[in-house]
Amino acid sequence: MKAVILAGGFGTRLRPLTVNIPKPMVPVMNIPMIEHIINLLKKNGLTEIIINLFYQPEIISDYFKDGTNFGVQIKYVKADRDLGTAGCITLAKDTIKDSDFLVISGDVLTNFVLKDAIDFHNKKKSLATIVLTKSTDPLRYGIVITENDGKVKKLLEKPSWGEVFSDTINTGIYVFSSKIFDFIPQQTEYDFAKNLFPYLLNNKEKLFGFVGSGYWKDIGTLSEYRQVHEDILNGDIDCEIKGERKGTIGRDVWVGKNVKIHPNAKLKDSVVIGNNVTIEDGVEIANSVIGDDCYIDSGAKIIRSILWNKNIIEKEVDIKECVIGSGNKVRWKSYIGVGAVVSDNCFIGKESIIKPEVKLWPDKKVDDFSIVSSSLVWGERWSNRLFDIYGITAVANIELTPEIGAKIGSAYASIFPRESYILISRDYHRSSFVIERAIMAGILSTGVNIFDFRIMPLPITKYVAKSLQVAGGLHIRKSPYDEKMIDMKFFDKDGMDISLSQEKTIESSFFREEFRRVENDKVGIISYPPRALEYYLEGFKKNIDIEIIKQRKFKIVIDYSYGITSNIFPSVLGELNCEVIALNGYLDEKRLTRDHNKFENDLEKLSSTVRTLKADAGIMIDAGSQKIFIVDNKGRILKDNDGILTMIKLFLNKYKGKTVAVPVNITSKVEEIVKEAGGNIIRCGTTYRSMMSVANEKKADFVAEEKGGYIFSDFNPTFDAMMSTVKFLEFLAFYNSSLSSLVDTLPSYNLIIDEEPVPWDKRGYVMMELMSLSDNDNNIEGIELKDGGSRILIIPDNDRPYFHIYAEGKTKQSANKHLEKYKKMLKRIIGKI
Repeated sequence: MKAVILAGGFGTRLRPLTVNIPKPMVPVMNIPMIEHIINLLKKNGLTEIIINLFYQPEIISDYFKDGTNFGVQIKYVKADRDLGTAGCITLAKDTIKDSDFLVISGDVLTNFVLKDAIDFHNKKKSLATIVLTKSTDPLRYGIVITENDGKVKKLLEKPSWGEVFSDTINTGIYVFSSKIFDFIPQQTEYDFAKNLFPYLLNNKEKLFGFVGSGYWKDIGTLSEYRQVHEDILNGDIDCEIKGERKGTIGRDVWVGKNVKIHPNAKLKDSVVIGNNVTIEDGVEIANSVIGDDCYIDSGAKIIRSILWNKNIIEKEVDIKECVIGSGNKVRWKSYIGVGAVVSDNCFIGKESIIKPEVKLWPDKKVDDFSIVSSSLVWGERWSNRLFDIYGITAVANIELTPEIGAKIGSAYASIFPRESYILISRDYHRSSFVIERAIMAGILSTGVNIFDFRIMPLPITKYVAKSLQVAGGLHIRKSPYDEKMIDMKFFDKDGMDISLSQEKTIESSFFREEFRRVENDKVGIISYPPRALEYYLEGFKKNIDIEIIKQRKFKIVIDYSYGITSNIFPSVLGELNCEVIALNGYLDEKRLTRDHNKFENDLEKLSSTVRTLKADAGIMIDAGSQKIFIVDNKGRILKDNDGILTMIKLFLNKYKGKTVAVPVNITSKVEEIVKEAGGNIIRCGTTYRSMMSVANEKKADFVAEEKGGYIFSDFNPTFDAMMSTVKFLEFLAFYNSSLSSLVDTLPSYNLIIDEEPVPWDKRGYVMMELMSLSDNDNNIEGIELKDGGSRILIIPDNDRPYFHIYAEGKTKQSANKHLEKYKKMLKRIIGKI
């Protein structure tokens, strides 16, 4: 059997280490990582090897040549463009011919017994066999679940925590029949996980999974690169290490040829030293790897670090948990902090400080006594994650500085072609203005143009996006929940929240700090969209029944929450023959944010005002003009599930037979209401993206969520407080009775919500255990369980190490009982790991 090594990747997540060499040639224990793979193949009897090349191919082929010196036969195939993981193996079709073959990624380290996977493949007469392993962090990989006989049952590529159904992941190692070429298009970008395997599964082809036993690590990031060395030094995996062994790895050292170690040098734990290395008096090295031709002067400390070849480390230099490339000189008493990466041929002056996580690209010079707090040449590393579930949220002018804003703008715009347009708007807070201008500078620098909508609510900006034919857009606002924070909301050309894959692309560009830059006469321009607000208002009025509202002559109280809506909405309400009492209807940037207590107090004031003035209803519009909170004519505050049940009942009273959508965490009483009203209901995920997708795809006519957000699919698939308010009035007018009379008919429910801490590294296992208890094979998000007439829903938090637990029972006592039961169950599952 032949083996194919996929060695064409750019290694962008390992930069700057991969600027000068391709990723498979990055050394692990002083030899290229791809050499470890070749040794593994040879050990398993696979000596006919095809290496698939693309990026810097000559470095790999010049090193291995025909493979004779490594005890194997090597042939090379080279793509002239990116064909994807599956598309590129078609280049080896003529060499493979009619035999089965194994494929392995060029950036993994493993000790799997590949012969076992091949035997399994042959026994099952499989068309394709995926080698699997268990992982505590399944989010970064493709998840696979199999039947008892190994046949693949379900696949999911790079899920969110709510979608995780197993901790068994795809390792990037496969065994194929030669017939697989019949399923892969020639000279076309085609991927195993995204294209081939889903196709085989959907068409019921013989697709199997084999769970490998042993160590496996995808060396995809700088932290994983350090971790794999630590694992080897700790003895977690045995691999080839050149040099003389001075004991047992995990407790002693390996020493290469012509090595000089001073008697007073201290080598602690596990240390690997290459050839031609000199270590002087008083040097301390612990759990580290030193490459060939290095000189380490007296008093230097190297702890849990990796040094490549030809480095000079002068006296009393302190290096902790770093990676140092080749050919660098670090002058005396310098300090290199945890997580820093110094690429090749850099000079670091004496008594300099390289702060943690800083990256130096090749050929950089640091003057003496410098404190380097940002990467050269690009900006400071801010976080290992840019987006959360709501977009980008950060502390204004501390975490989210103008420098970071420009970097975000550059990363975002770089995903679009030059001369595209991005639509941008903001609220009126001064911090939003500062960050908007910084972001705009970054966007323009990439050659992308801007439509500046200036101060405008997000729903209007999203609505206008389609008419302007923009590539995408964003909105900057002060957080409505935390006065220190700034929110950034990104959307696509249709006004929809950007996808997870787009977020990851932006994050990748942001953290690599590699952005497109154009010549000075190619910089983007700023334009101001004409009649954009008028366009929104025209569409708005076409989607409401003005006459029925005018006939009711409503008296309503509206709390504008100091938002920009107070400058736009009164003119709309003026045409509806409504008597409006406005609260907080002026702009005050210091009051844009409400904490929980302020929010509750303002709702109580709204309730009191409605009762005092005997109004038909009260509406609180959030500062971002996305959500509304309703108070009935008796002053009852309709929050959370009460608000949803009220709006759905009003909607279906007018639009019988229509379909509504609600998230999975809403009370099951909603199904009763919809059934009684003769409507249809579907459940969706709890994220805004999921809810908006349901509306955009016209799967539902109306979407409601428990935090006051409502979507009317025929108008705009996004939350819009102004449309929600007017539609509420339209429905109430059609109902032709008081709001309180409808609220009195709402069913009671017993839904209790709590959360339980679950460590990040145990999530996959916990979800798999919960999945085994569920009878529902179609969980939309999280795991739903039925227990003694109660409904329990458990959903992982996307941003915090917690699981949310929703328990709904026939009585409050029953709901509480089951809530405590499943909190204890989570603790028990975690304790088993």
